[in-house]
Formats: sequence, structure tokens, C-alpha cells
Amino acid sequence: MTDNTTHGHLGRSFNALWLSSAISTLGDGLRNAALPLLTAAITNNPFAVSAVAFSGQLPWLLTSIVAGAIADRADRRKIMWTVDVIRAGTVLTLTVLVFASMPTISLLCLIGFVVGAGQ
Repeated sequence: MTDNTTHGHLGRSFNALWLSSAISTLGDGLRNAALPLLTAAITNNPFAVSAVAFSGQLPWLLTSIVAGAIADRADRRKIMWTVDVIRAGTVLTLTVLVFASMPTISLLCLIGFVVGAGQ
């Protein structure tokens, strides 16, 4: 029996975790750019653009300590699935709003906050 760690490989489970984390991080980066750009397409108000951008970063400031404590005590896999389903639903809602030409600044701030909280 061979040990994958002795040959520089960390194993299939680690590779899957790394790939999923990389894809999620890429998506978060795209969101960080796309929401303020969408806001700029809706309004010329620089305060609104900065409010939407800030709303995506605010959850880190407000929830990171509590979220870390919860993650230490709960099933991490269940947390990841639950959070990702909520984030996917939120992004789907944003997609429907954009196609219906109905996004407002307050909704974009709320969507940014919810998706940022799941990050």
C-alpha cells in the first residue's frame, strides 16, 4: 500500500477541497467587482456604489467571531452545504431581478450582505 503524502500528493479529498475553495474564492472576487459595477450601471451616485461594495465586506466585521465559534462546534460539512445553498439562492434571486430590470440599491446592499456573510 502506498502513502500518497510521501510522494508530494495530499490525496483526493484535499484536492477536491482545494478546488472547491479556489472556485468559491474566484466567485467571491467576481461578486466583489460585479455588484458595484451593476450599481454604477443603475445610478451615477458614488455613495450608492460604495454602499453596495461595503455591504459585501460588512459581514466579515460583524459576524466573523460568532461564525468561527459556531463552525468550531457544529458539523462543518453541514454548515458549508447550508451556506452555499443560501448563497446560490441569493445569487439566483439577483439574476432574476437583473433580468426583470428590478434591482434597487437597497436590494443590492442586502444581496451583497447575505452573500458576503456566507463567504
